[in-house]
Amino acid sequence: MIVVSKNQFRLLDGSMRRIVEANLPLAAHFHQLLFAAHPQLRALFPQDLAGLQAKFEDMLVVLVSGLTISDEVNEPLRQLAIRHLEYGAEAAHYPVVSDILLETLRTLPGADLSEAEFTAWSELLAAVTDFLVRETLIAQGAETI
Repeated sequence: MIVVSKNQFRLLDGSMRRIVEANLPLAAHFHQLLFAAHPQLRALFPQDLAGLQAKFEDMLVVLVSGLTISDEVNEPLRQLAIRHLEYGAEAAHYPVVSDILLETLRTLPGADLSEAEFTAWSELLAAVTDFLVRETLIAQGAETI
């Protein structure tokens, strides 16, 4: 289960709202960094990223907003892990994506995350990554740690 403190939620929610309200190109910046660092992953994505980028940003909003309700984010994340298996994603991809998303948040022009906000994102993404890796392994029938 993914749980954050009230202060972490306030930091995550505030930074996500700023990014959304400013219409910052979060997903485009993420994919640019991802493909630059890991060009082999480009083949897992559609040629036109517009629809995917909207879904990516929507999922982040759902993730953050769902943190206020216990277990609200678990099922959507479980389904995301299962869906991504169909696209060729592997458990080992999630730490890569998490690292790139953190780099995206750190370098996104206009996001201006405080150190506390960045730490809250880092902790959240570590928990989400662990959850997605575990759910991926379960869906594949592998033993989990």
